[in-house]
Amino acid sequence: MTLKVQALCCVLGPLKGARAKGASRLLVNDSWCYFGEHRKMYKATEKIAPPRLLTEEEYRIQGEVETRKALEELREYCNSPDCSAWKTISRIQSPKRFADFVEGSFHLTPNEVSVHEQEYGLGSIIAQDEIDEETSSEEGDSDSWHPTITQNSFLS
Repeated sequence: MTLKVQALCCVLGPLKGARAKGASRLLVNDSWCYFGEHRKMYKATEKIAPPRLLTEEEYRIQGEVETRKALEELREYCNSPDCSAWKTISRIQSPKRFADFVEGSFHLTPNEVSVHEQEYGLGSIIAQDEIDEETSSEEGDSDSWHPTITQNSFLS
């Protein structure tokens, strides 16, 4: 039984007896579920196609697009009358940076960008691959293997 059918029958329950005029029905576990004004009858054996997975490039692009959109929505909210500017400023560490952001400045400092690139950028991926290769070659030479521990600089 598919998830949609299960969810539908959990909400509506297995209805027996009289049904609403024009409602469709669905046989699930020898019980009929009636729903909506749909005239199509769905089989309990119908499978829902799994979602297509994103490539790394599509994932990165989608992340950038959604981040830009969310930042713009945040700016719009901060400029709206619904936002209590003084209350917000009293809670943050850097009011000037917040004001600059609301006026349209970039949300990250150059230092934060460089730290992120060092930590998660393409250079760190290549360096990690080299470390993994060295570790795998050493693994053949020694009986014990100790995993490399990477400390996140944002936490320290």
